[in-house]
Amino acid sequence: MTTEPRTIRLRAPDNWHAHFRDGPMLDFLVPVFLDSGWRRRIVAEPNITPPVLTGDRAVWYRDAILERARAHDPATTVDPVMTIQITETTPGATVRDARSKGVGIGKVYPFMVTTHSGNGVQDYDKIYPALEAAQDCGLIVQFHGEHPSDDIEGLNKEAGFTAILDRIRARFPKLKLTMEHITSRAAVDWVKAQGDGVGASVTVHHLFTTVDDVLGYSKASGGLMRVHHGCKPQPKWRDDRAALNEVVLSGHPRFFYGGDDAAHLRRRKEAEGSACGVWNTMAALPLLVDLFDREGQLDRLDPFLSEHGARFYGYDLNAESVTLVEEPWVVPAEVEATGMGDSVVPMCAGETLKWRVRA
Repeated sequence: MTTEPRTIRLRAPDNWHAHFRDGPMLDFLVPVFLDSGWRRRIVAEPNITPPVLTGDRAVWYRDAILERARAHDPATTVDPVMTIQITETTPGATVRDARSKGVGIGKVYPFMVTTHSGNGVQDYDKIYPALEAAQDCGLIVQFHGEHPSDDIEGLNKEAGFTAILDRIRARFPKLKLTMEHITSRAAVDWVKAQGDGVGASVTVHHLFTTVDDVLGYSKASGGLMRVHHGCKPQPKWRDDRAALNEVVLSGHPRFFYGGDDAAHLRRRKEAEGSACGVWNTMAALPLLVDLFDREGQLDRLDPFLSEHGARFYGYDLNAESVTLVEEPWVVPAEVEATGMGDSVVPMCAGETLKWRVRA
């Protein structure tokens, strides 16, 4: 006698923070997103080279993603959410023009804190004209929440950034904003203390790892540094990870999924000056189903993945669905990046996961 494996049908999930890259990497990554269950709204972060700074370039980037998606699946319903980067020189007119072209998000990076942030912000007062325009025209602003000052050490940069956001909130009380890929109890507490106009995205890797997993002090690390777990902002302490899990599993409506899927070729990760980013695209949905299932909170997974973010960003809920089956599979140790003479190492490389996305 055979027993059919459990299946879980979810509303098609949204991903409110993801990196598609450009060129051959874009060709490689788009099919992986679709095959891994990310088939609806995905925020296309703008820190490619050259960056997405205008509405016209955001339209070009959306169309480039859609072209690759349709080549892989002519019936795709994926919807890249257009985003521009806001820098110290972004005028309000550029923000308003981008909004008129359908751009819904402006992204602010701190100077030299993360990938391709050489044009990031040092003096946040200089982006006030852009923020005023965003407030007026309804553009939602995402903040990479790490303080750019060298005086604030790495693991304290996220907590330190809330002071910058306090000033922005005081100046622009109607500006809708998010703190991206939060990692700390300090960030959780700050977002919870704000009103309905403030949200936060949470990644799967920050729900599962701590700084010890990166530096090689955890049992899971086997005593070895794990460069493929290194990202910005860095995972923090166990208490911080606990705070993220607590707020996500509680069903708080202003915390939603943003994967910060950040693929880098092995030669960029396994080198002096290792690139920051975790490529979690393939493992994310299986890990999240397992987490919410183990904690007896499966009824709160759909809202985390496909309701809280949609409502915050002003979208209707998806009509499509994705199905996962309780069937073990082994995450590839690496995935060949076609045409680039290299590979990318996914999160949970070589590990057996309990759930998989049904094609």
